[in-house]
Amino acid sequence: TITNYTTYALSEEGAVTLRTGEVNTERGFGDDENATVYVLDYTKAEKEQTRFVRLSNDPTKIFLLNSAGTKALDTSLTKK
Repeated sequence: TITNYTTYALSEEGAVTLRTGEVNTERGFGDDENATVYVLDYTKAEKEQTRFVRLSNDPTKIFLLNSAGTKALDTSLTKK
């Protein structure tokens, strides 16, 4: 959940808060200039950041990005 577009809270089934921190967004991913990349803990060192991407052709899913900045396999999350 992004609470105010500067902070986030990750939770499991809406009950357990796994972690909280600062979030930033970036526009564009690969050929999709309308994709949104969410950068969790963007003020920390790059290796401590977590990145997800929401592609414009399927905005109901977000994909975890690996350290190389590409989609990790089988890691999509679907909005309920």
